[in-house]
Amino acid sequence: MQLPASIAECHALILKQQRLNEELMSKIMAMDARIKDLEIQLNQNSQNSHRPPSSDGYRKRPMLARKPKGSKGGKPGHDGKTLKMVEKADHYWPVYPEQCSCGASLKGEDMALQARRQVFDLPEPKLEVTEYQAYSCRCPQCHRQVVGQFPQGVYAPAQYGPRVKALTNLLYAGHHLSYQSIGELFHDMYGYELNEGTIQSAAQELYGQLEASELHLKELVVQSPVVHFDETGQRVSGKLHWLHVACTESLTYLFAHKHRGKKSLGKRCFDLELLHGHSDPRLSAGLLLVSDLFSRYLRGASVAGADRTPGAGQSLGRTNAPTVDAIIRSQR
Repeated sequence: MQLPASIAECHALILKQQRLNEELMSKIMAMDARIKDLEIQLNQNSQNSHRPPSSDGYRKRPMLARKPKGSKGGKPGHDGKTLKMVEKADHYWPVYPEQCSCGASLKGEDMALQARRQVFDLPEPKLEVTEYQAYSCRCPQCHRQVVGQFPQGVYAPAQYGPRVKALTNLLYAGHHLSYQSIGELFHDMYGYELNEGTIQSAAQELYGQLEASELHLKELVVQSPVVHFDETGQRVSGKLHWLHVACTESLTYLFAHKHRGKKSLGKRCFDLELLHGHSDPRLSAGLLLVSDLFSRYLRGASVAGADRTPGAGQSLGRTNAPTVDAIIRSQR
């Protein structure tokens, strides 16, 4: 690099570098503002913005930290549950003294019960195998060979019984364990391999047995004068579906569907005209929309309340909630 030979050339070079620095600083400030804007968009979710829960994707975002209120432990009036002794135990283990502190033997002396202590424990996990043996004989009258029939449900040379199926359904549907976790737990406890097909078959069998209960529940929900509907996104086989809820004061019906709105409700035999008593389908759909709009309004209020900037959230928290008509007008 050749250095300037005169003072004038030095001044010109300094001015050129100054203009270049100003241009670079302007670009850096613009890029910094852009990065901050993208970071804000990236950190948005259904808890701190108006985005629906279905936009959160697979990642679970931490909830806002809440300060604990009140003292720890049971509250006044709460009935505590403490393990208590039973009158009749399953096993008895007598403990006799063998020798006195003076060194004398106590064998053969009369003993009196002094104290009792009970230990509640699980029996050793073990599968019980029941073998059904079908015998045959010849009829003395028609001389036909007659074979004894196995009980209903016994259809294979080796199979799991109803209690094993009940346990897998409890772990899968009740405690939300994966197929792999259920198989590993079953192997660790009982020493048998439980494949995914067995778990799926047990769940499908239980699904069929609960069909009558499901239909009865839907009938009770439809007969209720007020029903709340809502839905949230969930993943089924890697694709976006919707988990719908139809609930009353005492009943809750959940079902998953690939559609949302009236199309999914019609698939589940929820007639809007029957539910709301209106012949105009637009009015029925509007009544369902009110619940969703109120949810959006409340979610927006909670987001504004979390904003600590002056004037945001504080005034909203002290005002009365708008009417249903006002919410509908604001969403048009």
